[in-house]
Amino acid sequence: MWLLSLVKLCKLKTTLSRKASPVSHNIDPEPLVFATEAQEQMFNDIRTELPNFPHSLIYHWLLPFAEDIGWPPVFNGDPMAKIARWQSILKKPLSYWSAVVWSLECLNPNQLTFAEKELRGFQDMILGHAYGRQTLLTIFLGESSKRRFFRQVSDLLTMGVFTEPPVIIDNGTHIDLVDGSHRMAALVFVMNDSRVRAAHELRGWPSEPLSETHYFWVGYPPAGNPLSDSR
Repeated sequence: MWLLSLVKLCKLKTTLSRKASPVSHNIDPEPLVFATEAQEQMFNDIRTELPNFPHSLIYHWLLPFAEDIGWPPVFNGDPMAKIARWQSILKKPLSYWSAVVWSLECLNPNQLTFAEKELRGFQDMILGHAYGRQTLLTIFLGESSKRRFFRQVSDLLTMGVFTEPPVIIDNGTHIDLVDGSHRMAALVFVMNDSRVRAAHELRGWPSEPLSETHYFWVGYPPAGNPLSDSR
């Protein structure tokens, strides 16, 4: 029900206002279901370290990584250690993230100024997965990445919006994408190649027009302390 409410609110906003200005909505908290007591304990451990994080954001973004590679994050340790992956995921230590202010906003992706490296990543993923032109990124990500990409394409064609909000950091001058690269690449693909929708509908699968606006978790970092530069 929480997800359906999210989708309906974002579509309603598009219907009522074509300006698609950033607006935060108060939505009933998502009911969180834990498979084990250990999983719930890890969720609580993350929440203790990052009390500023919405529970749903922890649950969908950080918790799966924590279960896979451990918690708390380790920086500047053995680069070969599994837990060292946090360095590439978070980029900065927990002290930085504990000062980020979060907002759930319905935005027009065309108005988001992504960093150049993010735009290159979207293009490389589309070239590799949709058009069969292998790129260093898709080789690195492996075959499972292609399945994830087309699952997101299918969701967008069927629902018209993301089924889970991507996570971005608004640095003021540019946007960093911190979670949701497959979702964003799928969106760019669906927006720019009409053949994918035609093929989807030819198979008789459910189809919804692509919404102009989509929900994003938007993080606002401490003033003067962007997550990255704009390159």
